[in-house]
Amino acid sequence: DQKVYKNSVASREPNAHLNLEIPFIAHNSITINSNPFSGTNNTLYVTYVGDFSSSGPHAIPNLQIPSSLVSHSILLDRTIGELQSVWIENKGYDSLLLSSWQIRIREHIYELKVEKTWLESWDAQLAEDVGDGFSPDADIKLPSSPTLLFPVTSNLVYYTDVGV
Repeated sequence: DQKVYKNSVASREPNAHLNLEIPFIAHNSITINSNPFSGTNNTLYVTYVGDFSSSGPHAIPNLQIPSSLVSHSILLDRTIGELQSVWIENKGYDSLLLSSWQIRIREHIYELKVEKTWLESWDAQLAEDVGDGFSPDADIKLPSSPTLLFPVTSNLVYYTDVGV
């Protein structure tokens, strides 16, 4: 913009757009699938990917009980902007199958598109004993992967009785 403006008021605010001092908390509501083998003893590692930056990996433990809703809050290590997706990783050999995932960051509630895929690592011993290297007890035959990317499908603004 190279025009000359009259009667304009401008203020200088150095680095205001890079304010990384504000702590953001991601409140996770994760529903584990109802399959008896869908919970895991492993810690889940989560990276939040925004349109400005990413934060993580962050650990989420205790995803053991099938059909349960697990609530877990995480202090993000930087401002990420609007959440775009969540990258999850299971570094252990115990599988996990999720049903839904909702995240609230400040006034935004994000719904993730949870793929019906086992989150598990390939195990050489299982491959030798059973054949495919993944959970032999799983009675739902689905694709398996040690990492998954869940994109945001909806973004709602959360209002309270005192505003945003």
